[in-house]
Amino acid sequence: MDAFVQSLKTLRFEASLDENEQLRATNLRKRVHASTTAICALGTVFCATLSEIRQWIHERNHGGHDHKGITVGVIGCGRVGQQIIKCLLNYGRCSPSDILVSTRRPDTLKRLSDLGVDVGFNNARVARSVHLLFIACLPSQLPDVSKSIAGCINFSTLVFSVVGGMPVTKISQLLNFKNIVKPELELLPLDGLSDYPSDTSIDVIDFLRDPDLCSLVYSKSGSSMLIQRDSDWQVGLLLSCLNICTLCQLTAQESFKCLNAVIFPSLSTPLHISINDLRMPRTPGDEKRQLPFWTLLTATAKQPKLKAKLRTAEVCEGFSKKFLSMFKWSKML
Repeated sequence: MDAFVQSLKTLRFEASLDENEQLRATNLRKRVHASTTAICALGTVFCATLSEIRQWIHERNHGGHDHKGITVGVIGCGRVGQQIIKCLLNYGRCSPSDILVSTRRPDTLKRLSDLGVDVGFNNARVARSVHLLFIACLPSQLPDVSKSIAGCINFSTLVFSVVGGMPVTKISQLLNFKNIVKPELELLPLDGLSDYPSDTSIDVIDFLRDPDLCSLVYSKSGSSMLIQRDSDWQVGLLLSCLNICTLCQLTAQESFKCLNAVIFPSLSTPLHISINDLRMPRTPGDEKRQLPFWTLLTATAKQPKLKAKLRTAEVCEGFSKKFLSMFKWSKML
């Protein structure tokens, strides 16, 4: 019946629109699809990179490849939350047992449960049990979610917010937590979406699997992308990686060696980001001491030298290659 109705053009929303209005409606759907895809992709790269950092440290300390990845929590499992989980399972270096989900309707996620994902409705349990916590609820639900996890988030946990329409400072205030990152995306104007696929029913997993489509979300040439990312997201990723190194008691020198090996493996020069790119008090011998633990909400805005480094051609190319390489393989779950 649904297929029959969809084939009747007169019953479609666009039937009552003129040509210009139909184009605008199409572009609006493209914007929604593009923003969802970008958020899922950035969150997946964040998760996979942090897991690779921990793997690098494990191999350095113990050898072998048997290290368990990071544990990930998702609070809120609507359309965006489910897409994030699918991306994590396919591209995020996560096994189903690494993911904990809290949703008001766990019965609707039977397929995820059957795969081995821990699905329930206990926000506090998820918040206190994970290394990386995605907050994917609606803005109207965030006050209640915040109350349910008050005091439950470990100081070392990283919160990745995908709550739309709310600044990260407000989210931080509600959660009473500052180790938080929220990518701010700026979509190109509607008339700049001509290169984006017209078929907005394409699944995010399939979209990211296509190198040409994936490059629309992230490429080294910012002018060619349909979505512009703020550099704070990149700074937040780098500082989060360094925080893991600090928690694992690596020195500054070892931390930057790890960071560059994981994020910039394809570049020719051996060191791309160094302690000299950070804004922090300096004393002789800093390289042999541990770095501070960075609070992302405040630290990301106070790194002008690091942001300038991220804009250099070589580092831009390295970041782009790293991003695109994340989606070259898939578990096809």
